[in-house]
Amino acid sequence: MKLLGSRKPPNLWLFKAPHHKFHLDALAHAYPDVRFVMTHRDPAKVVPSYTSLVSTIFPPPAGRRDLHALGGEVNDHLREGMMHAIEERARVGEHRFLDVHHRDLVTDPRATVRRVYEWLGLELSEDMARMIFDWQEAHAMGTGGTHRYTPEQFGLSAEQIRADYDFYIRRFDVAVEADL
Repeated sequence: MKLLGSRKPPNLWLFKAPHHKFHLDALAHAYPDVRFVMTHRDPAKVVPSYTSLVSTIFPPPAGRRDLHALGGEVNDHLREGMMHAIEERARVGEHRFLDVHHRDLVTDPRATVRRVYEWLGLELSEDMARMIFDWQEAHAMGTGGTHRYTPEQFGLSAEQIRADYDFYIRRFDVAVEADL
């Protein structure tokens, strides 16, 4: 990151990826003023979606991919990452985290965006708000088609995933979404 910002440092960095959950201590050490916006959604929706993404983006190591094995690997990896993040979050300091629930983003995206900006101490100008909200409307769920997948495609079930992530669902009061 120092190399990327060596010529013209940014005002803010945005890291957005599940694997950062494994490095919260290191990020907090490297960036003492770091704050984290942690999003939460029903793992029975997240795990199959992420598995589908991984199966599409990364080619199989050799030959045909075993989607059931991949589902188990992704489920385990994301669960271990969340357990690690919860442990590191306690060390880094709860005051550095803002929890944003998917249900809030869906039911009131404008208020949720405003809450994030406010918590980060950033001004949400009218122009920026208009850009964000116009983009949200243009890209509402389903406008670009539907990505269809099921936990069963990946050798999983919604019940199994939720049982594996019960510690997380309870810890963050994550809403369980309807199974389709």
